[in-house]
Amino acid sequence: MLQGPVVAQHLDRNLVFDYFALSPFYDWTCNNEQLRMRSIHPLDRSHLSKMTGTEYMLYEVMEPHLFVIRKQKRDGPEKVTPMLTYYILDGSIYQAPQLCNVFAARISRSLYHISKSFTIAASKLEKIGYVDADESVALESKVAKETIDF
Repeated sequence: MLQGPVVAQHLDRNLVFDYFALSPFYDWTCNNEQLRMRSIHPLDRSHLSKMTGTEYMLYEVMEPHLFVIRKQKRDGPEKVTPMLTYYILDGSIYQAPQLCNVFAARISRSLYHISKSFTIAASKLEKIGYVDADESVALESKVAKETIDF
């Protein structure tokens, strides 16, 4: 597949979908491909809205460097469910991570750092002579036994 700065210079909103169709991300059974076989532009919304199934939509454009394509499932003229997002940046095609995976990774990383911080804090408290609650109760009972009442 062609990629890189040479391709990026020639991409525009009219050619980007044909370029995306050459990628391994493209589903050849999608509604866009059915339109293409009937010699209709594959991103024609008037035709796509009458179909049901998987389709691709040019979602965001910042010519000539960035194009965002969304894979979605159409259940009716107004009912569309986003599935995946792809972006073409300077001629290279990428699949964007799903939002739930980004959140899971960030939360996991945060929990790791919090746990590590508590471990470090606990080790420093042990070094300065901090005593656990169970040990402090034992010391108080020893002190009470050693006290002499007059």
